[in-house]
Amino acid sequence: MRPGFAQALAALVAFAAFAALAVPTAGLGAENSPFANKDTHYCLNCHAADPSGFAPPRYAPPKIVGQNAAYLIAALNDYRDGRRNHYLMQSPAETIARDTIAEVAEYLSKLDGTGLPEYPTAEPDLELAARGAELAGHLCVECHHADPARNKDAVPILNGQHPSYLTAAIRDYRLGVRRNKRMGDAVVGLSQEEVRAIVAYYAQLDGLYPWTGPRATP
Repeated sequence: MRPGFAQALAALVAFAAFAALAVPTAGLGAENSPFANKDTHYCLNCHAADPSGFAPPRYAPPKIVGQNAAYLIAALNDYRDGRRNHYLMQSPAETIARDTIAEVAEYLSKLDGTGLPEYPTAEPDLELAARGAELAGHLCVECHHADPARNKDAVPILNGQHPSYLTAAIRDYRLGVRRNKRMGDAVVGLSQEEVRAIVAYYAQLDGLYPWTGPRATP
């Protein structure tokens, strides 16, 4: 089998696996739903999927609804131009016309979660999150502030992001898979317990969508 064909086949199989976890759209198809938007409904089949469907070592695709538009623009252009690599993101990023990337990013950034599913999760470990808040105060909040309005341009919002994705992102920065000197320097010396704490802190904050969190007790 030719190497190029084998790589394409592997990507197709992987994409099919993600498609099997696609978000059910029953009841979500109103005209103002992001699932009815021609530029975003394919994105949200993965980026609004149930995080419980991704067992380790896989991780949930990151939430992008409510994300910083400048960050989304930078990420999509980086995938298109090969500066950032992921076997499931290269092709989708290339299908979005370059002159519409900003429009799509602005649309996603302004959504508030209406029309998206909600996924209940276990109660957060507040003691661990408090330790994470302390660590983040020294290492993270200059860029990734708890108040996203205070983030710098093109810095992603971490509030409410899936824990498995945040953990994987930190790992990739530590290993050099994702290259950013400031991020690499910030996380290289963290212990696994410190990573868990920082992830717990950001994951329990309100921010990105779809909503994930513990159900309120009646």
